[in-house]
Amino acid sequence: MPVADKFSTDSAFPFCPLKLDISALGNVITLGGYEVGVSTVVDEDLELAAAMKIYWNLYALKGDLSWSRSGTGSGSLSEVLAADEPFERVCDESPPSFTDANFQLRLFFATPDRFYDGITTDEANFIGYGFSGGIHGIIGESTPTGAGSLSSYLLLRSYESASVGFAADTAFVDVNGIHFFVEAHVPTAGTSTADAANLHVQNAITIGSIDYTTEVNLLANGGPFEFYTYP
Repeated sequence: MPVADKFSTDSAFPFCPLKLDISALGNVITLGGYEVGVSTVVDEDLELAAAMKIYWNLYALKGDLSWSRSGTGSGSLSEVLAADEPFERVCDESPPSFTDANFQLRLFFATPDRFYDGITTDEANFIGYGFSGGIHGIIGESTPTGAGSLSSYLLLRSYESASVGFAADTAFVDVNGIHFFVEAHVPTAGTSTADAANLHVQNAITIGSIDYTTEVNLLANGGPFEFYTYP
């Protein structure tokens, strides 16, 4: 009878998290709060708990996303519910997502990755979990009808993006015990306010005789997260 080596796994997910060398990236912070260049001790239990909370227990993304266009109307969005309950995520990696002509409120790359400050084959370089990808983390976008370039963007990431727009503001933010590098910006200059620390960005601009406004506030309506609880 074949004899196998004993083993254990601490992934706590129905997949193997991607290993990512983040040493060349800027403003990196893990979900558990390890800030590259500042922190010195990795709390692996805290890191795993934060990643599991997002993957297994996220019930809704919440906030206040609104737009208006003079002569056309206005609209708003306050929450997006997860498509499945925690027990259904054993074989389902789909994140909550909402998108239409005027709004995006979605969690990109909901499967957390393992971050390493150096080569990923050396576990001594492990610093925690985060989101990775071209667009990573959470994006809130409000866009008025017929004016796609006048959006307001609020991005909750694990490291800084390659570029930002006007009225750019950034901050490290602790959201319900989960840490993000937040970017607030608008792609077209107007009368803008960007407040990353308070998860808020808005823009107002007039083109010709038409007034446009957009706003994203992810601290409104009990946002940005609501989690499942268990009896």
